[in-house]
Amino acid sequence: MPSEPPANDPPPCDLVMKGGITSGVVYPRLIARLSEKYRFKNIGGTSAGAIAAAACAAAARAVAAGAAAGPAARGRTRSTRPSERIGPASCPSRSSAATG
Repeated sequence: MPSEPPANDPPPCDLVMKGGITSGVVYPRLIARLSEKYRFKNIGGTSAGAIAAAACAAAARAVAAGAAAGPAARGRTRSTRPSERIGPASCPSRSSAATG
């Protein structure tokens, strides 16, 4: 018999993203907002959407692994929610990456 999900577990969400530069620009913030209310189950996409899907899947997997270990086992108390890590603030700018 399948076990019941925890009461505080967010509902599952399937995510499919299309390609295109405009879509690629929008996806990071969209994924961050969706991750606040949903747990990603199946993630896929094409072109720029596939790149965003890969990043989303990696972040979701890291969150799941961290949640399984618990904060004490990870040795840190920093949030593991993708919505608090994904976005322009967490990415180095091109100018700083080129000079640094």
